[in-house]
Amino acid sequence: AQMAGERFEAFMAKHGLRRASETESGLCADWRIELGGGQAAIGSRGRIFDIVVVGRPLKDHVTPSVAALEAALFDAGRPVMVAPPQPVDSMGRHVVIAWNGSTETARTIGFARPYLHSAEEITVVTVDKGLVPGPTGAELTQNLRRQGLGKVSFVEVPPGNRNVGEAILDETKKVGGDFLIKGAYTQSRFRQMIFGGATSHILAEADLPVFMAN
Repeated sequence: AQMAGERFEAFMAKHGLRRASETESGLCADWRIELGGGQAAIGSRGRIFDIVVVGRPLKDHVTPSVAALEAALFDAGRPVMVAPPQPVDSMGRHVVIAWNGSTETARTIGFARPYLHSAEEITVVTVDKGLVPGPTGAELTQNLRRQGLGKVSFVEVPPGNRNVGEAILDETKKVGGDFLIKGAYTQSRFRQMIFGGATSHILAEADLPVFMAN
């Protein structure tokens, strides 16, 4: 924890970010060590912030952990940014929305409004076999255009032999997306654990920032 804290402080100093203060406002940073509570502390502490950022869980690595990510998703009540293992060149220039018609995705889009308004381009992607009853991707695209957002396009993807998550990531890469918006766990976590699912695949393979909520 001490080594991580020192690296954090060095990074903040390098980029000119000051320590948080009770009396000053504006962009700042703070380092806090929570003793006890395990991964649940991420969910409880996250409730007072606008967004929770968690590293994408990696195979054969203790941290970041799936438990930490799920605590953020299910206990914080806030949107979660899943950061890829490697730094990216850009973020939010071309936003991709993985639309499946679900309540979870609708809620995630609501949280993501600041990113949609600042994006140069938005692509709505649907995968044929990954939809639930609800508005279509074309209807979402039309509504976003009416709101005066940047260039908004719609792509309907046949999955072929791929799972839904794989098709979403492939299409995101194909269109040049650098930021993915997706609702988390439209299927139950148990079902995804047994049969797989779009969320599980994306959490295992995404190499770009993924914005999620449940």
